[in-house]
Amino acid sequence: MVEDLERHVPHLGVVGHQVDGAIGDALRLCAEIAPITDPNMVSDVGTGALLANAGAQAAAYNVRINLPHITDQDFEAETHTTLTRLLEECSELAAAVAAEVERSLGS
Repeated sequence: MVEDLERHVPHLGVVGHQVDGAIGDALRLCAEIAPITDPNMVSDVGTGALLANAGAQAAAYNVRINLPHITDQDFEAETHTTLTRLLEECSELAAAVAAEVERSLGS
């Protein structure tokens, strides 16, 4: 096992920014356009939101697998807190899009 993972896995802190950045942007866009999307395309918006949320979960898994090996407890705690908050936001956005898709589909 690598003793000082912080030096060898510098991307851990970046993943939170990616989840908040591109993935969050995609989910926010899906949530914004779902109510105004052509009914024949709303499933595409829903699929985009599902995939973006899955990407957020996958990124978080890759970080969380390494967190127990981090020696900097403050960094570990901050990263865990940030990921939890971002995943909750992503999940809420994805759920809002899903509700709009279901409404459009008449479910």
